[in-house]
Amino acid sequence: MNLGLLYAIAANLIWGLVFLGPIWVPGATPVQITGGRYTFYGFFAVLCLVWVWQRTPPSHAIIRNLKAWRAAAGLALLGNFVYFLCVSAAVQSIGIALPTMIVGMIPVTVPVIACLVARRWPTGWLWLAMTVMAGGIVLANWRPLDGTPSTQGVAFAVAALLCWSAYALLNQRAMRRYAPGQSLLWASLQGAAGLPFGLALFWIAGGTAQPHLAALLPVWIVLGVVCSGIANVLWNLGSARLPSTLLGPMIAFETLSGLACAWAYDGKPWPMTAWLGVMLLLTGVMLAVHGERKPAPPAEAISTS
Repeated sequence: MNLGLLYAIAANLIWGLVFLGPIWVPGATPVQITGGRYTFYGFFAVLCLVWVWQRTPPSHAIIRNLKAWRAAAGLALLGNFVYFLCVSAAVQSIGIALPTMIVGMIPVTVPVIACLVARRWPTGWLWLAMTVMAGGIVLANWRPLDGTPSTQGVAFAVAALLCWSAYALLNQRAMRRYAPGQSLLWASLQGAAGLPFGLALFWIAGGTAQPHLAALLPVWIVLGVVCSGIANVLWNLGSARLPSTLLGPMIAFETLSGLACAWAYDGKPWPMTAWLGVMLLLTGVMLAVHGERKPAPPAEAISTS
């Protein structure tokens, strides 16, 4: 479990960078950012698939499995395209703070959904951990908002929250069904399956003739290769080693990373509320880990179904 924790934490620290993507190039639209990101991710994933095909013959059966490709394509749409389009639209509409707070509730929503799907009630330790994390997320993002947040921006952030909460659980189940122990292969399948969608968005946004191309290229490379390609492999490695109810709390590190990026981008020191929120978030994660290390009821069927 310890190695799984490290993989999941590393993935989420990298994912925190995605909140900066929509504001690195202020004039770019969510479609431009998303299309370029997943085009680069798709090409990177294809290269990884070729490498896996040559190095690990047992993977050939998985790569030829049409059901695995369909599952990968559906997950790519849900957890990559729809999620990031919603995040980009929310950040450009209402800034980083409020979307980070709303999307940051994933560590709370994922364990609850996992327990409900597994038909068991969350343990007392998990409830305590989620309560502490929720308080930490609110405190960590607590700062004055300019005017009234737009309903549209909040709706995009809530949609992103729901998309990734569902993705975290569906991805774990699909990987264990179609590509057990093949974290790199499963991340590459999703990237390759999403390449046509990425190219479609890229050309809708104007292709190579779109404005801000030079400024967008480094953003696409960082978001596509590092935040998608590398971080998704790390996440899958963690997903293969952790129970569903512990995956959610690990996403608190994405919230912390996104918060750190936001404050670094603004060039402002962290207020006391942010430090208190960070301490509460970390405390909640430790409580969740402590609770999951205890003997669990035999209802974790969600991970193997």
